[in-house]
Amino acid sequence: NTTKPLRLDLEKLIVSLSHFSKNILQQSKTELSHIERQIALANPENLLKRGFSITKVNGKIVKSIHELSPNTEIVTQLMDGNVHSTILNIKENE
Repeated sequence: NTTKPLRLDLEKLIVSLSHFSKNILQQSKTELSHIERQIALANPENLLKRGFSITKVNGKIVKSIHELSPNTEIVTQLMDGNVHSTILNIKENE
């Protein structure tokens, strides 16, 4: 009977395909979980909860002291609210 070896080969292929599919799915789930963690860590709200702040001038985020000058009004966003301040002086890192 020549169909029996073919049937066994087909069954082996089906089992292999099933295992391969499960492995691919698990890898994809792991990668997705990793990406979700990265997104959560980069979320500004989570950064604020960790003690960071966001400083703005006229609604724009300040990235450098060179964007500021004395007597400039700034808004500093913290986890639980905003602080409105006026800059007295600026000192650059040495």
